[in-house]
Amino acid sequence: MLAVIKFRGHAHEHDIGEEERILSETLARKNILSKGAPFLMRYNSPFMPGLLRHNELGIEIAGE
Repeated sequence: MLAVIKFRGHAHEHDIGEEERILSETLARKNILSKGAPFLMRYNSPFMPGLLRHNELGIEIAGE
């Protein structure tokens, strides 16, 4: 099972870091334990304009 946060635009390192912070804070607030490292999922061609790009940052969550 995964916890995922989606965001638009270019997936630069500072953007990914900010989304990772938001995701980890949200999981901590809800007392959800994660395992492993977060990973990036990009869904568009590099030629797609920035605001039209769709990305997700996911992390596996500890489950039963």
